[in-house]
Amino acid sequence: MKGMSRKNGWGCSWVFGMLLVMHLDADPAWWAARHVTTTVAPADYAAATAGQLKWMATAAAEELQSNLPGGAGSNVWGLVAGFSVSGNTEPVNLGQLKRVAEAFYERLIAEGVVTGVPWTPATDDDADFAMANIGQLKRVFDFDLTADADADGLADWWEWIVIRTGATNGFSGLADVNPDDDFDGDGFANAYEYEHGMSPIVPDTHGGSDDDIDGDGLPDDWEMQQFGSLDWSGGDDPDGDGWGNLAEYQRGGVPLTAWRVDTGGILGLTVKTPLRIR
Repeated sequence: MKGMSRKNGWGCSWVFGMLLVMHLDADPAWWAARHVTTTVAPADYAAATAGQLKWMATAAAEELQSNLPGGAGSNVWGLVAGFSVSGNTEPVNLGQLKRVAEAFYERLIAEGVVTGVPWTPATDDDADFAMANIGQLKRVFDFDLTADADADGLADWWEWIVIRTGATNGFSGLADVNPDDDFDGDGFANAYEYEHGMSPIVPDTHGGSDDDIDGDGLPDDWEMQQFGSLDWSGGDDPDGDGWGNLAEYQRGGVPLTAWRVDTGGILGLTVKTPLRIR
């Protein structure tokens, strides 16, 4: 599988409880919504295949793109774009699983969704050449960006960023973060900051939106960087890779350089419904 190799120096023991937004009692809703699980009987101890990993990672990238400020980022989309369309029935080892997951956790950690990866950093327990199973694949991608336990319109992971920062003020749970409050005192309520991808703990000086004078959904500075002009006349997909300019912008792509994206042969290799590994 292109872009996947053993990652040295990572422990393979799974660390439970490290992540703030792991849902061990229910599946993340996006698994079913993005068609990475089926109603087939659980098989968590079955070997995971390359096709299953690539399909899960592709869906996870879309989930980050839709629900994380700044989207999935160029590293994640570059990884997904580099997936080959062959070898989908080959087994995946733990090193390959961690190698793929690394880019996703870099983004999740950067945004404060989680505090670390779900494996140990120790090297004396490495078993990267051991075969990964479906349960471990699901464990790595068991994050939820839309869960809202207190139904206040703010995702739980976003509220936990405020809770951790506000611990010295007595913040300890979701009830301490009110959508109408302005935790960082910048004049924007928590609800507004969440909806516009703004930081809830760092004062903002603008409304969270980039200038878009021509109203085409693309930030002006991005258009100037990519095309040299806001009056670009090369069409919506100038590199002919099937990704329009807006999609290229959202995925960290380059509108004048074709992406190597082809999901042929991956569809249908779906991850089975969980029987959670404890």
